[in-house]
Amino acid sequence: MQHILYVEDHMDTIDLVQQIFEDQFIIDWATSVEDAKMLLNEHTHKLILMDIALRGKFTGIDYVKELKSDMALRHIPVVALTAFAGSYDRATALSAGFDEYIEKPFEPSLLMEVVARFLPGHT
Repeated sequence: MQHILYVEDHMDTIDLVQQIFEDQFIIDWATSVEDAKMLLNEHTHKLILMDIALRGKFTGIDYVKELKSDMALRHIPVVALTAFAGSYDRATALSAGFDEYIEKPFEPSLLMEVVARFLPGHT
């Protein structure tokens, strides 16, 4: 099975995403950018789902900029899953390097549709 990295600091949302994709992907999760960096070194991830507001030193905006500037990682699609719901927030996230933007709370079917767009034929 393919790996998806989910960078999120709320366990309830991590649990939801794991339930949505339990039979389709291995969801590796990190609660901070620092943990995400370690996981990216351990597995080959086909997609990254990431919150924007993270605890710790770095935000999702900081990390997506870093990912997209790294030649070895820039090919991995990064989808924002965030409670920030304003049009300015969306524009800021997309201009920072996120490939897609999904507002929380989200419908599982929307998340599945977006993942299928980036990982066609994954099942």
